[in-house]
Amino acid sequence: LSGSSCKFVEVKANNSDQPSQKEGVASVLPTRMKALYEEGEQSLQGREKEMNLLRAQKEVLLSPNDISLKKKLAALAALGKGKMIAFGIGIPPESAKNTPQGKLLAKRAATADAMRWLAYHFQWQKEGFEGPMEVTKEVVGAEVTAVIPMKSGACLVRLEAPISANTQ
Repeated sequence: LSGSSCKFVEVKANNSDQPSQKEGVASVLPTRMKALYEEGEQSLQGREKEMNLLRAQKEVLLSPNDISLKKKLAALAALGKGKMIAFGIGIPPESAKNTPQGKLLAKRAATADAMRWLAYHFQWQKEGFEGPMEVTKEVVGAEVTAVIPMKSGACLVRLEAPISANTQ
């Protein structure tokens, strides 16, 4: 993935299952996802800054319209080296759980999730923190800097990407 480019476009469905902007995803955020974030935090024990970043991502998921949480997350994600970092969590499909293929698929899903978080950061840098969490920005030059297998079979991935290449 080093030096790669990835573009994300999220499309909102008009289902009754989907939360309104006001409700946010907290009303439909599965218990499993909350548990995965907590397991990810445990996997980062002893790495306070990274654990706080992952916790902040979860807080933004729970309250996507809270601008102060987005700003807190952006501050935690900024590295002094002119880079932004983000974490992603991926789980393997049930049919491939505990297999080498399942581990690769979990890593791939986690990488895509981290790319989405980086895209949010760069979009917020350029356009401000208001508005819905919908991404249409491209992330350039992202690199996987850590792959952390979790006890549940899920995977936690840490990505870094240069700020300068992504905010112009």
